[in-house]
Amino acid sequence: NPRSEDPAEIRRQVLAGCPGAAEIGDRADAIRAAVQGLGPGDVLVVAGKGHETGQIIGDDVRPFDDAEQARAAVTELKSDPRWRRTP
Repeated sequence: NPRSEDPAEIRRQVLAGCPGAAEIGDRADAIRAAVQGLGPGDVLVVAGKGHETGQIIGDDVRPFDDAEQARAAVTELKSDPRWRRTP
């Protein structure tokens, strides 16, 4: 929720402390990329918004749900014919 802060500046500050991290400005794209990067036995923790169902940008509240986005990314990945379930 950047509210009135510049999202790029927030990311810049985070990346200063995590120089090996990937910068993905769109939260849904970031969740999708994280799901796609999972390997067998990996666990993904999507932190920061939890129970919230909106993204506050300026004075605007836009519908957004981390869990819904993660489920959609998993469904998308499973529908890809290249995806193979490990035994």
